[in-house]
Amino acid sequence: MEDSANDVGTGVQKARKLIERDQVNFMIGDVNSGIAAAIAQVTSEKQILHIVSGGHTDSIPARIASGNVFPRLQHTRMEANSVSSVLYSK
Repeated sequence: MEDSANDVGTGVQKARKLIERDQVNFMIGDVNSGIAAAIAQVTSEKQILHIVSGGHTDSIPARIASGNVFPRLQHTRMEANSVSSVLYSK
């Protein structure tokens, strides 16, 4: 387990450490969309299973084409669409 410290550079560095030194088989995280996207580039390059547990910007799935990165199912657009009509009516 590592902490990205809410910093892209630190997140990428820690991801590389986990993969190269600690020999992890998969990763789960990060909750920050920007960091998750950066880590996803590393996990794609290294062909490590990566479940993006918290970052949910719509661009994460579009950036990753390797097939080993799985963002959680709800994205910002889905969240907005699901509540917009209720908010508008109130």
